[in-house]
Amino acid sequence: MKYSTNCMAWRWVDAATRRIRFSPDRARVYGELMAHMHDAIDERVAAGMDGKEAEARAVEAMGDAEEVAEHLARLYRPFWGFLWKYTRVPAFLAALYLLFAVVFGGLLRSGWLDTYDPEPYISQLNADNVDILADLRPTARARVCGYTVSVPRLRLWQTKDGGERQISFVLRMSSANPWLASSMFYRYVYATDDLGNTYLWRNYDNGFPKPETAGNLAHRGLFSSHAELWVSEVDRNATVITFRYDGFGQIFALEVPLEVTP
Repeated sequence: MKYSTNCMAWRWVDAATRRIRFSPDRARVYGELMAHMHDAIDERVAAGMDGKEAEARAVEAMGDAEEVAEHLARLYRPFWGFLWKYTRVPAFLAALYLLFAVVFGGLLRSGWLDTYDPEPYISQLNADNVDILADLRPTARARVCGYTVSVPRLRLWQTKDGGERQISFVLRMSSANPWLASSMFYRYVYATDDLGNTYLWRNYDNGFPKPETAGNLAHRGLFSSHAELWVSEVDRNATVITFRYDGFGQIFALEVPLEVTP
């Protein structure tokens, strides 16, 4: 049906919704109110009113547009709407990045979910045969070739029979870029202490002479890899151990104080 050319209904709905700041909410509420207004006008026209009077009565029945606008402004807060609007693209890009990381980075590696736990390796020693001298979570960090290298767990222990001291530690190599070349910094890592001793990487061609640093890659993930390593025959008077790497043009040093428990 045709409504009054005064467009009272349109002006009322426009005034009632103008304070809704988030445009998708405003458009939806505008449509709902206009549909309700049209239904109210149609009912009055069906009851015998002419179109202009029916529109005026319907608008009057809706109340004061300014009061309705204040109520709708309180009801439709813009925060969540704008949050949804402006995070759609970053969220999509993040999901796309993760998809490509899994497909093109993760398929080349195993354990891409990065669920490695260092505790089984660190805690594997039988307490009946060794004395735990230090159980540490060092905070030392180094940046090398796009990776952050750290030692999340370290344990210093000595055998009860001969008193030989050894360090078991985990070397973590992490990066936010899954397309970096696989980190192999654990290979040829060696240790030095504050007394001047050097614990070189294991020489497989010379019968494993000690003292030495040795170990294996235990986990290779999408964003991090972990190597389980050890240092043998640690000097009993050493108070600081430094893990070093200086191969293939890359250098790092991680210094760890050996806080021996009395």
